[in-house]
Amino acid sequence: MPLRQKPVQPFARQGLIERVLPFAGTTLLAFALVPLPPAESRPLALALAASLTAAILIAAFLAPWDRLPAWVQALPPLAYLPVVALLRDAEGGGASGYAPLVLLPAIWLALYGSKAELAIAIALTALSLSLPILLIGAPLYPASEWRRMFLLVIIAGIVGVTVQRLVRKQQELSRHLEQLAHADALTELPNRRGWDAHILREVVRAERDGSRLCVALLDLDHFKRFNDELGHPAGDKLL
Repeated sequence: MPLRQKPVQPFARQGLIERVLPFAGTTLLAFALVPLPPAESRPLALALAASLTAAILIAAFLAPWDRLPAWVQALPPLAYLPVVALLRDAEGGGASGYAPLVLLPAIWLALYGSKAELAIAIALTALSLSLPILLIGAPLYPASEWRRMFLLVIIAGIVGVTVQRLVRKQQELSRHLEQLAHADALTELPNRRGWDAHILREVVRAERDGSRLCVALLDLDHFKRFNDELGHPAGDKLL
């Protein structure tokens, strides 16, 4: 029996720190390499960036993600794009060293999101980079910033699509290996390992729901003699 694919839960409590740590570490490294400007230079932008970052972290660790629709889990990484836009504005506009951080949401959704969510991340990346050029313009965001915008969006698309394909292949391989480990290759029925897992789950469900549970065992007599007389291909067909 085929194994159903479990929905991706990137903000599930188990392993959350390990998933978030590389992205948080990249942001901290950016702060180390590109120090934040004095608070008095752009106080509003820095305050908004700090508040939005705190809201994203609180939501990531405290929101009841298991009771929310799956697509809602794409919102925290997408909300990181305004943070980067605010940091760029506070640090000098188009010349800011924080610009490459716009790639992080696309990478996160390539790892843990759907194709549609990745496409939305790439589109919003382009929007977050192009709006300052259109609305603010020179000298903070000169026309030369279009080249940087196109380059970053192309990188986000190539990296995102490539990572997502690799993740999908790895997931398919894992499901296939799990299927082989829990099912008989000939009949595709659960083997002993699969039987143990299924019966335990059904017992727990029956106890929880107060429902009845029936287990039927089928014993095929004289199967060895059948194989000996008609051959193993006939035995396989009988099974």
